[in-house]
Amino acid sequence: MAFVANKVALVTGGASGIGFAITDHLLKNGAKGVGIVDTSAQNGTKAEKKFRDEYGDKVIFIQTDVTKKDELKAAFEKTIAKFKNLDIVVNNAGIMNEPDWKLTLTVNLEAVLSGTFMALDEYLPKYRSSEEGLIVNTASILGIDCMRTIPTYSATKSGVIALGRSLGHQEDYDKTHIRIITICPGYIDTPLVSAAINREGYTNHQPDPDSFISPDFVGEQVVCLMNEGKTGSVWVIEEMEAYAVNFPDRKDMKVV
Repeated sequence: MAFVANKVALVTGGASGIGFAITDHLLKNGAKGVGIVDTSAQNGTKAEKKFRDEYGDKVIFIQTDVTKKDELKAAFEKTIAKFKNLDIVVNNAGIMNEPDWKLTLTVNLEAVLSGTFMALDEYLPKYRSSEEGLIVNTASILGIDCMRTIPTYSATKSGVIALGRSLGHQEDYDKTHIRIITICPGYIDTPLVSAAINREGYTNHQPDPDSFISPDFVGEQVVCLMNEGKTGSVWVIEEMEAYAVNFPDRKDMKVV
């Protein structure tokens, strides 16, 4: 992919699931380096070894609690120290834990806000290797079609969508030359989703097994969108396709 080639990326939640797949496809498409930012030392060390065995010294694992701004900032700094640049930031880390709704809010929305503004205001303007920088934020189809059994998760993902739409106006891009894209994966075959739908209270709302897609497909599509996605765009990835969605004017939603 033309945009990804020779670029440096930071991917939160990069040691498993969608983040792991995005990292893999970045490297497959010629990325110069990727900072794998994840809270799990076990998953991160394993991912780092796998990618180094396959791609050489193009990855660095940085164990990070994204809810702690000093740790997240350190992850940016360590990625830049390793690879000398930073061009792409993927705010992907997320959880689904309704009993601990405050933690879900902090990981899924507050940390995405922190990562977005660190990238937008500080690191991409200073360290990108070409004219354009890129931020990709992971939301969910449940941020569009909210589910009553997971209200906090749905609310946080709606917030991520609103963040990307708010910051992604063309006039802002004309000033910063930083694109902001939001992805909304559907039902993904990951431990996060499997654990959530099997938890008590979710058993009556399991999706059709045929609707699940692989993290690898999402990673492949995300790297494609890094080429073609316009700033402020929101992309659903489900049922083996990726498509942009439009949001109607509020007056067009008026009930008459």
